[in-house]
Amino acid sequence: MSKEADKTDLLQEVREEVRGNRYEDTGGINPRYSMVFRTVSYVVFLGGVLLLPSLVNGLQLRLATLASIWFVATMGLQVLMGQAGLVSIGQAAFVGVGAYTAAILATKHGFSFLLTIPIAGISGVILAIIVGFPTLKLRGHYLAIASIGVGQIVLVLMVNWRAVTNGMDGITSIRRPVESNRMYFYITVAIGLAIAFALYSLRQTPVGLAFTALRTDETAAGAMGIPVAWHYLIAFMISGFCAGVAGALFAYNEGFISPYGFDLGQSILLLTMIIIGGLRHISGALVGAILLVFLPPNLEFLGSSYMLIYGFAVLLVILFAPDGAAGALLKLRNFLLRKISASTRKVETP
Repeated sequence: MSKEADKTDLLQEVREEVRGNRYEDTGGINPRYSMVFRTVSYVVFLGGVLLLPSLVNGLQLRLATLASIWFVATMGLQVLMGQAGLVSIGQAAFVGVGAYTAAILATKHGFSFLLTIPIAGISGVILAIIVGFPTLKLRGHYLAIASIGVGQIVLVLMVNWRAVTNGMDGITSIRRPVESNRMYFYITVAIGLAIAFALYSLRQTPVGLAFTALRTDETAAGAMGIPVAWHYLIAFMISGFCAGVAGALFAYNEGFISPYGFDLGQSILLLTMIIIGGLRHISGALVGAILLVFLPPNLEFLGSSYMLIYGFAVLLVILFAPDGAAGALLKLRNFLLRKISASTRKVETP
């Protein structure tokens, strides 16, 4: 009887989260207003993306391109941590494998951009399978420590496997598919939005529902017949694919890669992006990437106090916005829509 009750509770929690009720609190909001707000938001966002290259200088456009690349990498962490409930501090290793795969295929074998991007993603999936079987038996901080170890092993291979990676000299002359910074920005955004749409659709599938169930209660999910290890491996593979694609985009964007572009510091930066942005929402990956790419260069005028203020701002977000910046924005949106809905009901009431 207790197991049946646990299953019922788990199913109810999964249904609520997929509908968005658990973390967004949509009670009291007129669905029509919510739909209008969502449509307007999409139109404004797409319009902003199209107009952005015309409104900013070259440096800001490069930062926007970099933000869209890290958005792709951070979406993988959103699936792994936000949906499946696993912890990884080695995402930069998967980004690095994707970057080197794309660089080697492009510079030494003449592969086109359209071929190297998916192959780089597959290289991330292969690495996820290799490291997934032994490490996914771990949980919590043990898995986090293991992921750091994986990242360091990959970094050592990048440095010492000179025949393939060219060691610390890195790989140069990685040519982008287009010369225009504007067009490459559009390409990275298009790839990011395509992956975001696919991952958003995944939430409604049996695999996405299984991720939510596992994060909510792994024991109850296993009792319901969900293959725990298999679904954790799928989450790891999706995360690896996103990181591999991001690595390829990064390699083309920079034109040069070296091992220390994919060290532990980069993994921590990607982890910080998804925590600051919001683990529960795909949009959190976008918000986190934008904040942590644009804030540091624009705070350098503060001089020696820059890092202090930057760290303090990060701490404030973690303490007062546990669902991240994206979660705080969603709560603000719902607050405003609830006020509008309430005022409309008063006017319509005779």
